[in-house]
Amino acid sequence: MPKSTSRMLYPVRYWLFVIYAVGVPGFLKFDPTGRVHEFGLFNPQSIASIVLTCCTALFFFCIATASRKAIIATPTAIDLKPFVALLAVLSIATLLSPKDDFAISFYRLGEWFLGFCLLLSTYTRQPREQRDSFAVSLMAQICWIDICIVWIFLLFYPSLAVNSPEELTGAIQIRLGGYVIHPNTLGVLAGIAFWHALLFLRGGRKLLALVFTLSTLVLTYSRGAWLGFAATVVLYILFSKKSAVRVLGILATMLASVGAILFSDKMIDFLGRGQGEKSLATLSQRTEVWALAAKMISQRPLLGYGYIDGVKVRLASISHLGNFFPPHVHNEFLQAWASGGILAALLIFLVYWRGLRQAFRLARGSVYRLFILFTLVQLFFYSLAGPIITKSFVQVGALLLICFLTSADGYWRMAGSQPPSRASIDANHRADQVTI
Repeated sequence: MPKSTSRMLYPVRYWLFVIYAVGVPGFLKFDPTGRVHEFGLFNPQSIASIVLTCCTALFFFCIATASRKAIIATPTAIDLKPFVALLAVLSIATLLSPKDDFAISFYRLGEWFLGFCLLLSTYTRQPREQRDSFAVSLMAQICWIDICIVWIFLLFYPSLAVNSPEELTGAIQIRLGGYVIHPNTLGVLAGIAFWHALLFLRGGRKLLALVFTLSTLVLTYSRGAWLGFAATVVLYILFSKKSAVRVLGILATMLASVGAILFSDKMIDFLGRGQGEKSLATLSQRTEVWALAAKMISQRPLLGYGYIDGVKVRLASISHLGNFFPPHVHNEFLQAWASGGILAALLIFLVYWRGLRQAFRLARGSVYRLFILFTLVQLFFYSLAGPIITKSFVQVGALLLICFLTSADGYWRMAGSQPPSRASIDANHRADQVTI
C-alpha cells in the first residue's frame, strides 16, 4: 500500500483524527438495566470523552489558525448540502422539542461537526491519485487499534472485555467486547479488518491477521455483524475475476445450506443466544422497539423529538419492556425520523443511497474501492439494527464518513470530471508548504 502523503507531511492532523475516531474505550461497568446509572450523567467515562473532544477541538483550532490555510485544502466532490441540511433540521427539531436537553444534543452534533472537519482537513491534503489508498489506510488504522484495545483489556481487565449487558432483556451474556467496545461494534470492525488483511497484507502477517480478525468476529456473538460480513463474502465472490473463487464460493454456500437444514435446531439455539426462536423472531426484541418508534413517530411525524436526548426521554416514558428502556430505536432511519421528522429521515436515506450507489459503481475499479464497498455494506447492515449518524460520534461514524467522502470523490474522478471549485479554496495548494 502506498505511503500516505497526509500522514507524512501532516502527522498532527492525521493522528488527531485517528485518536478522535478511536475515542475513549469503556472502562466503567454501568447498570445493565440501563435505567439507573450509579455514576450519574457526569462520570469518569463521560468526562474523559468530553475532555478528549475539547482537547481535539482546541488542538485543531490552533493548527488551523497557525497554518492560515482553509480546512478544505483542495476541492473535493462530496456534496455537503445534504449534511448541512440534516444538521439544520436536527438543530431545529432539538430547539422545538419540549423534552430535549438541547445542551446535550448540540454537544453531540458538535462532535460530528468536529469529526467531519478533521477528516476533510487531512483527506483534502492528500493528492487525488492517492486518496483511495489513504482512505483504506485510515480506516484500517482505526479498526486495528480498536480491536487491539479490546484484546489488551481482555488480558488485563477481562471483566470489562467480555461481560456485556444484552441490549433489551438486561441478561448478561459472554461476548467479546463487553463494556470496552460494544460487541456489535467490535464485530463490524473485525469484519472490516478481515478484508483489509485479505486484500492488502501478504505472507505470514496475512494468515495471522485473518485468523485473528475472524476469531474476534465470531467471539463477538454479533448476528448483525455476521450478516453484514456474509453479504460482503457474497459480493467478493461476485466481483472476483478468478473462476476458482466463484466455484469454491458456490460449493461453500451449498454446504452451508445443507448444514443449516440438517442442524436447524442447533442453529436456532446458537443464533438465539440461548433464548430460542423468540429471540430470532423479535431480533432480540428490536421489533418491539420499532413498534414503540412507530408510535412515537405517529404522534410527532414532522418535527420529531430532537437529536438523541429527546428520543431517549420519549422512549423511556412509553417503554413497556420491564426493567429496561432502550437508549435509541435500534434503526438508523427510524431514529432519524423520530429525531428530526420525515425530512431528516429522507436526508439520511439520500446520504446512504448516494454512498452505496457510488461505491457499487466504483468497486471494480481497484482493490481499494472494493474494500470501501465492503466497509460501507457492513456499516449499512449495522445501521439497520443500530443508528450511526443519529447517535454520538464513534468509530463506525468515522468509518462511514470516510466511505461517503471517498466514494463521492472517486465517482467524480471515474467520470473524468473535476469536483466543483470554490473561490475560497486554492486548487494549486502545495502540500509541502504546510507540515502541521
